Amino acid sequence: MTSTRAGLSIFCTIFVVVVWLNQRGITFGAVSDWFTSIREAALHEQAILKSWKPETSFESRLKPEDHAYHEPRTFVEDWVVREELRAPDGVQKPVLTVNGQFPGPTIELRSGDTLNLRVTNELPEETTAIHFHGIRLVGANSMDGTPGLTQCPITRGSHFWYNFTISEEQSGTFWWHSHSATQRADGLYGAFVVHKPSSSPKPPSINSHISDELKRKSHPIARRVDSLQASENPVEHILLIGDWYHDTATAMMKWYRSKTSHGYEPTPDIALFNGVNTFDCQRPIKKRICNSKNGERRFIRLDHEMPNRLRLVNTGMLADIEISIDNHLLVVIEADGTEVKPQKFRSVTVSPGQRYSVILEPLRRVRAGDSFTLRAAMSPEDFQVPNVELDLEQTAIVYYGSSPMRLKSPSAHNQASIAELPFSPEILSPLIPVVVPEPDVTYTLFVNSMRKDRLGGIPYGYVNQTSWKPDPWNPLILADAENIAKDEIRQDQLVVTTDRRDVKVVELIINNIDEGPHPFHLHGHHFWPLYTHRSTWGWGSYNTSSPPSLDHLSNSPPVLRDTYTIARRGYAIIRFRADAPGLWLFHCHVLVHLGTG
Repeated sequence: MTSTRAGLSIFCTIFVVVVWLNQRGITFGAVSDWFTSIREAALHEQAILKSWKPETSFESRLKPEDHAYHEPRTFVEDWVVREELRAPDGVQKPVLTVNGQFPGPTIELRSGDTLNLRVTNELPEETTAIHFHGIRLVGANSMDGTPGLTQCPITRGSHFWYNFTISEEQSGTFWWHSHSATQRADGLYGAFVVHKPSSSPKPPSINSHISDELKRKSHPIARRVDSLQASENPVEHILLIGDWYHDTATAMMKWYRSKTSHGYEPTPDIALFNGVNTFDCQRPIKKRICNSKNGERRFIRLDHEMPNRLRLVNTGMLADIEISIDNHLLVVIEADGTEVKPQKFRSVTVSPGQRYSVILEPLRRVRAGDSFTLRAAMSPEDFQVPNVELDLEQTAIVYYGSSPMRLKSPSAHNQASIAELPFSPEILSPLIPVVVPEPDVTYTLFVNSMRKDRLGGIPYGYVNQTSWKPDPWNPLILADAENIAKDEIRQDQLVVTTDRRDVKVVELIINNIDEGPHPFHLHGHHFWPLYTHRSTWGWGSYNTSSPPSLDHLSNSPPVLRDTYTIARRGYAIIRFRADAPGLWLFHCHVLVHLGTG
């Protein structure tokens, strides 16, 4: 009798559910699809979590406690550059390593430290040189690592010593990379972090004021992180992220410098997170050695008892990358080594060469074992050539605690609540405002890529109709040392000089008359981006008869940067102090543009 009643109850429940679904136009097929999608999502989550293993190929966690609480010291490093067959995402290719590591070693120093670095070249054929991106080398121009400008390249079997001291005023997120040919795209790069000296005599313990404050609020990150407080002593992590190509950089450059490319940049195949990812070998790809099992999904371990700072670096050749983490806000506290007023965003877009530091702010309570998807979306506007191998959104996993146990899905409510927080570098403000000085001299530049019939239809990059082609074995620093006049430098090389004593502040108006964006980097200096124009139609070049107003600078000074993107068909006005004597390169960080002038 009891079983009969139970069966009748179940039948009635099913009947009521069926009537309710039919009234709303929901069919059994839709319900079945819903259950199938839930099952597939669960299987996908299990597969992701099963692929977890502790970080061995690259240590993303930094150690500020080993540097920020010490007096300035001298560090001696010995690097050997080699070429090795690797499969960072499961696809095999020659990769450039340093001491067997890819990415190369992370340099961690504090302001005022001295670095003595010996780089030995054991590459099969190529020369090399190392540039320290964003580092101010006042009085050490010859250490800038630019072949043809500040040094001769390091030949096979030889070595070069880079010796310099970090300024007491400089700290932040930087990186190092090869400045020889296209080697950066084959893996010759790494992180360079300069920690700000602490006023405290020793590292904060678990009983520090921040921990006490967090404990007082019942759970370490149950609340939204107070960004100003959290940025003082967070747990720090580095994320090197950039597009990656399965062809060698030499092959890509050869294709780009041919009529076949029509001047279009090669489209990447995937993005790497700290040197790894997993490529789907089922995709239609060229004939390559590919085994997805040899790839590695990147898991980044976060501290579940302390705030977390993620230092982002775009190491790629071409693509802007929009970075977000499900159910988190990203609180920007640094841009290119400049501290900024904390500002919350749903995502942060990083151009090649740029860096940002963000404090991760969970939008809901997190526990040890909680895992979230980190998304890296590449902009389709950067690509002119279709590539069926590329998935525009690449993913990694961040997790709290010792191991990932639960992969949290993005909450529709949380996503909607942060949709009104679009990222824009122009709205960032420096933590310590400064008065932008008036310029002593202004130069106007026009940049573009062109194919000329008289040059065989091969694309070249131009600045004011000049295409830079340095002589690596006769670097200009030698000419400068011999007091060779500017007039004696080849006239097809654009050289902006500030040799007059009354020139202390330089303004550049950079017109991008190209169909794609150009992320420009200035060696040895930081600059103020004063104004950026993005044209919605036609050509948005600077109009000398109707210049834009810069009145906003008095109330909202810009953030000092060393890498900044000039939009397609737009322009930017930047200004910098010419306070570092020497020869410094100003170039687009898209590698094929740099390699063609």
